[in-house]
Amino acid sequence: VCGNISETALKEIYRCAEEKNSQVFVFGKDFNAGFLGYDRKEKNSLQRIIYNSELKNYPQKNKNFPAEFKTSLLGKAQVYNTAIVLKTCEILKDKLNKINFDTVKETLQNIKWPARFDIREIKINNKNFSLIIDGAHNEQAVENFLDVYKQSPFYKKENKLCFAVMQEKNYKKIIRKLVCEFKNINLIRLDNSRAVDTEILKKEFSKYTDENKIFIYDDIAEILKNTKNNDVLVFFGSFFLAGKILETIDNL
Repeated sequence: VCGNISETALKEIYRCAEEKNSQVFVFGKDFNAGFLGYDRKEKNSLQRIIYNSELKNYPQKNKNFPAEFKTSLLGKAQVYNTAIVLKTCEILKDKLNKINFDTVKETLQNIKWPARFDIREIKINNKNFSLIIDGAHNEQAVENFLDVYKQSPFYKKENKLCFAVMQEKNYKKIIRKLVCEFKNINLIRLDNSRAVDTEILKKEFSKYTDENKIFIYDDIAEILKNTKNNDVLVFFGSFFLAGKILETIDNL
């Protein structure tokens, strides 16, 4: 069961499948899905997805196709990912008849994926503020994040970007895509030899924004201490950074 992948990869998959005498189901050919919109409940959202497939054997209570599902995982990439899951479940039901699609629907709505548009509400010293944590560290992931972020109730350019990234990532292109969406840039020193030095990041951000709006911090606790009531902080660019912020808030 293949998602939204390149023709080169797909050609190799077909070749291997033929050797193994296996069927191949391809997104956009044998099954499909599309984005319908968001159901918003305060600051939380569910993504509505419409799904269509050639087998058409579910759900039992609704024989009309396409079928609509909702998922708490947001962004275009999750449309493809959800479609792969649904197609796999559909095949398993056809073969084994042990799939309950009411359970599938419920699970999609309640699934959680830490550090992927992960929203945390924090209270420290009588201050309430929000964190958005996303470990996206490549251009495609940045685009997916921004697609969700700009449609979310949180979006405003006054939000604080808290950024760190590893040297092997194309951080210059990531910065170009991100910088226009934030007026306040916070760079965090990570205790990791692979991390890009904060002075290098500051120089890169300075190409596109006011240097006086770029701040460097030695640790996350310092950022949280300086956060104001009702602020929104977006922690972005590295799963190492995401891990640090999750560890920090777990110990609050």
